[in-house]
Amino acid sequence: MGKKIVVLFLPVFLFTISCQQRVDIKKEKEAIKAVIIAETDAFDNQDYDGLVEHMVRDSTFIRMSTGKHEHTGVAGWDNMAHWYHEFATADLSDYKVEREQSNWKIKVYPECAWVVYDQITRYVYKGQKDYRTTKEIRFLEKVDGRWKINYLHVIYLSGYEKDELLEYSLIEELEEE
Repeated sequence: MGKKIVVLFLPVFLFTISCQQRVDIKKEKEAIKAVIIAETDAFDNQDYDGLVEHMVRDSTFIRMSTGKHEHTGVAGWDNMAHWYHEFATADLSDYKVEREQSNWKIKVYPECAWVVYDQITRYVYKGQKDYRTTKEIRFLEKVDGRWKINYLHVIYLSGYEKDELLEYSLIEELEEE
């Protein structure tokens, strides 16, 4: 009796698993990186519409930042949207920025992804050059087939003064430039 059940259900099982949609992990990782880079570029260019296009805009959205002396967090898109809008309309004509991402770690699930990467931000503000190193964390969800950022956390690994720099492998490289 047991063998008959196995024989009857084995073809159904094989058919079911063969019809499941396959996830192309490499393609998904490329798409995720593209969304994060596009969000960062939109932020740097003060493009509010371009920025929010890549965000989950509901009560589950979270943005956090952690630095040497503080930790901030905001939950809910309605609590964060005004800050992004104010930033997008601020006069930043004295501020020029260039970012470089590296050391990407991406874990892809069928409908969500976890991302951790390093970022160097080089900038000039009122003629003064400086840089920051950060560890960036993102959680993304698939919304209508598109990746969107739902959790954004920036961990500052360096301060504004050289004596405040934390140990970090990229610091030596930056100081040699």
